[in-house]
Amino acid sequence: RDAQRTLGAAERLEVVPRSQAVLGAAINYGGLLGWVAVRGDVDWAVVAPLYGGAWLWTLHYDTVYAHQDKRDDAAAGVRSTALRLGDSTLPALTLFSTGAIGGLAGAGAGAGLGAAGSLGGYVYFCGLAAAGGHLVWQLRTVRLDSPPDCLRIFQSNRDFGALVFGAIVAAQLLRGAGEEGGKGETAEGVGAEGDAENADRRGSRARERHLTGFDVLRSLWCGEADIASRVRRAVGFAAERGGES
Repeated sequence: RDAQRTLGAAERLEVVPRSQAVLGAAINYGGLLGWVAVRGDVDWAVVAPLYGGAWLWTLHYDTVYAHQDKRDDAAAGVRSTALRLGDSTLPALTLFSTGAIGGLAGAGAGAGLGAAGSLGGYVYFCGLAAAGGHLVWQLRTVRLDSPPDCLRIFQSNRDFGALVFGAIVAAQLLRGAGEEGGKGETAEGVGAEGDAENADRRGSRARERHLTGFDVLRSLWCGEADIASRVRRAVGFAAERGGES
């Protein structure tokens, strides 16, 4: 809802020449908050390329969508990417798509999925290659002067999202299974006391993640001016509550 209001204001006031850029900046903000809510920190090596890649993907699919409405946009004075790019749209879409895949690849590498011999990383990057192939298909088949075809290509981005999501889930499951296997081998040499201590630590980390997610929402509700102060407050809340528990 906030993203829709922001986009509408940008279109009416013409704050920027490309309303799609504002849309991408607004709706992909959730990627930053989601990381903080789950992990309790901001790892810019992961979230920066993730946010950038998602923003570029939004530019890609919403520029295609905007070509449906370019006549109406011209009449209404909306400064969309479809009107701004014109005949240069296809090269621009290629640039957006390449950047989106590059950003997602950088996020995966930052998250440790690029380690040599990592089965999870292999699955992730194979899935990302499939998603990139889907974007190539979009670029080769889209007819920008046909509104029905633009809608078809726009809607096909659900398949791109499904490929990326599936790659992330599969990679995490495989990586988690590998870590559990390593822990199992290590646990053979320790006693019951060590096992109990490890269980307590895992429970403590789970509680901290839960509290951090709760306190991110609380910090947002309190209305801090910028994300850095929101994150510092959220992490501070989590540390205090973790100490109390």
